[in-house]
Amino acid sequence: MGAALIGWSSRLEVVLTVGVAAALAVFAVHALRSAVDPLGWSLPTSHNDPVYKPEDRVEFLQRRLEIATTDPRIFETRIQPVLVSLTTNVLRRKHGLDIERDESRAREVAGPLLWDMVTLDTATLARSPTSAQLSAAIDQLERLSAP
Repeated sequence: MGAALIGWSSRLEVVLTVGVAAALAVFAVHALRSAVDPLGWSLPTSHNDPVYKPEDRVEFLQRRLEIATTDPRIFETRIQPVLVSLTTNVLRRKHGLDIERDESRAREVAGPLLWDMVTLDTATLARSPTSAQLSAAIDQLERLSAP
C-alpha cells in the first residue's frame, strides 16, 4: 500500500476541500438526526437502559410540554412538529383527508384549536400555547384517532 502513495503529494486545495466536505458531512448527520428524532430521546438499547421505562418517557414528555408553555422556541421545535405529524397522520388514516389537498375540510374535521396549533406561524408567535390549550388540542387529536 505504501507503494501506491509514492509520487503522491498533498495539495493544500485538496486537503482543504476534503476537510470542508468532512465538516459538512458531520453537520448534515447532526441535523438529520435532530430532524428524525424530534422528541430528543434515543431508543433504549436494553432493559437496563435508563430510558427504557415507559414512565420515564411519559415524565419526559410532561416536562417538555410544561416547558413549551413558557418557551415559544421549544413549542416550535419540539411540540409543533409532533402535533403536525400526528394530525396529518390521523386525518389521512382515519378520515381520508390530505391537509394540503383539502385544507378546508381538514380544518373543519380537526377543529379550530388543533388546526391553529398545527398551522401556527411560529415566527410571529408572541407566546406559547397555554397548558389548557395544549391539553385541549391533544384531547381533540385523541377523539379524531378513536375508532
